Amino acid sequence: MSQPIAITLRASSAATAAGSGTAVDLGLVSEANGAPARSAARLLVTVSAYADVERVRLVVEHSAAEGGPWLDLGDVDLVQTGEADLSVADSKRWVRARWEFYGAGGSANITFGVEGNAHQVYCGPRGLGRFGITRAVIDDLLTKHAQADGCITASDEADGYLGGRYTLPMLAWCSDLEAMVARMAVKYGFDVNGWQPDGPADMVMANFNHAVSWLKRLQDGKLEPPGMVDSTPEVFEGGSVVMSRPRRSAL
Repeated sequence: MSQPIAITLRASSAATAAGSGTAVDLGLVSEANGAPARSAARLLVTVSAYADVERVRLVVEHSAAEGGPWLDLGDVDLVQTGEADLSVADSKRWVRARWEFYGAGGSANITFGVEGNAHQVYCGPRGLGRFGITRAVIDDLLTKHAQADGCITASDEADGYLGGRYTLPMLAWCSDLEAMVARMAVKYGFDVNGWQPDGPADMVMANFNHAVSWLKRLQDGKLEPPGMVDSTPEVFEGGSVVMSRPRRSAL
C-alpha cells in the first residue's frame, strides 16, 4: 500500500485483568505523515506470556471522538503464547484495543502487544455488498478479518496500476474505482478465509478479472473517470502551490 503508517495500539506489557489501551488518532497520524486519512489497519497481536486464564478476547474498537462512544470493529481470541493477525476496516477516526478475561484464576497474567500499519483503502467491507456479491453471502462466507484484509490487499494492488498514471497517494477517487476494488477484495477475502466447494467462485472470478481489466485500461489512459484527484501540486507563476487537480491523460 502507498505510505503505510505504523501504529501501536498497545506496547507489549503485562495485563492481569480486563482493560483498554490508549486511543490512537488515525487522522492525526495521517496528517503527520502527509497522507490522507486512514480507515483500515493490518495488525499483529504478539503474546509472550500466558498464565491462569482460559481465554482473552482482544477487541479493536473505533469512535468518531476520542472519548467515545466506542464500537467494536474486529476481534480475535487469545488462548496461548504466539502471534495472531487481525485486519480491520471502515474505521472512524479513533481506534483503540480492549481486552476481556474469561476463566481467569487468581494469578491470571498475559503479556501482549498490538501493533501494525494503518492503510488507505478505496473500498471498505461496507462496500462489498454493493459492488461485489450480496451482503448475505459475504457475511455468511467471509469473516470480518477476511473482508478487511481483502480490502487492504485489493487497494494495495490497485495502487500498482494507479501509480503508473497518478501521483500517489490519491486524495479522492470515483465510485468506479471503489467498485473495482470491492470486486477484487471479495476474491482476496476468499483467499484468506478459504473457498467453499459450493460457493460463488465463478461469479467472484469473473468480477475480479473485469476489475483487473478496468485498472489496466485506466493505467493505459483509455479511461478518464471523473473525480480522480492525486497528489500532484498545481503551481502558479507566483510560486504558490495548491493541492491538487486530476491528472489528465495524453490523447
